[in-house]
Amino acid sequence: MYRLREIKRDNETQYFPLPNIEERVERVAAANYISVLDLTKGYWQLLLTKRAQRYAGFATNFGCYIPKTMRFVLVSAPFTFSKFMAELLKGCEDFCVPYLDDVAIFSNSLYEHVKHLDVILGKIGNAKLKIKPSKCSLGRKTVKYLVYVLGNGIRSNMEANIQAIVNFPAPKTKTEIRRLIGMIGYYSRYIKDYAKIVEPLTNTLRGKNKREQITWTPECQKAFDTIKVKLVERPFLHAPDYSKPFIIQVDSSNTGTGVVLCQREEKGEEHPILSLSRKFIKAELNYGKRMLRDYLRDSETPSLFRWTTI
Repeated sequence: MYRLREIKRDNETQYFPLPNIEERVERVAAANYISVLDLTKGYWQLLLTKRAQRYAGFATNFGCYIPKTMRFVLVSAPFTFSKFMAELLKGCEDFCVPYLDDVAIFSNSLYEHVKHLDVILGKIGNAKLKIKPSKCSLGRKTVKYLVYVLGNGIRSNMEANIQAIVNFPAPKTKTEIRRLIGMIGYYSRYIKDYAKIVEPLTNTLRGKNKREQITWTPECQKAFDTIKVKLVERPFLHAPDYSKPFIIQVDSSNTGTGVVLCQREEKGEEHPILSLSRKFIKAELNYGKRMLRDYLRDSETPSLFRWTTI
């Protein structure tokens, strides 16, 4: 592994933008028919050049070995594979979204879906890529894609991932608290007032020492329990319908701000599309109230702002 670290240090990383997960999830969830394909050991299906093989070689007690295919540990592997899949499926963006080795095909009708599957499978076959049937789902109303359950216009979190957070022990160090916040932060879009709820947890990270012990207070435990309850309830978001107007709800307090994006259904019920919130940094907490006073002095708008797009 020491040689790979040297190669990483001297190698010029070939960057390629990784796909936006939320954007792909929204599009897939809105479809009526969905299929998910899993490429067998994705990275290993791309051949290395002769020069790259020589640099990626390694020595063991049993001899020297040179890999012929791309390894997971290579620094440019995810960017290279993402670029390869984007070029392979170019022209199919309206009904297919790849994320590394996971490919989702989505359609509004079964007839369209069969045609779309035929196109994608043809491209994958021509590229001589292999698919793992046991991890594939074809023509479903709901599927598991990445870390989500998608379908019927709704996206929610997978139960297995939520259970890992529920079983997470009370953190004792800043390293453990950062790991916990990283796990639950992935689902912040699904939890209203997320930043306000986790404030006791983020406050434990204050100070310059990044590895010191923390004091797990009753407020921290209460915040952690609240997050677990909300996740166990399996919160979900609706896929946006861009033919309908959006409703934006914004609210702020002395410590943070939040926004909820909604759409109103035919029955008049508002469905959440997205929820975002964040805690104010120290400089923002020092902002004077006079900065907003001139804007709100003659306004009849309440503290909860609402806008409807046209």
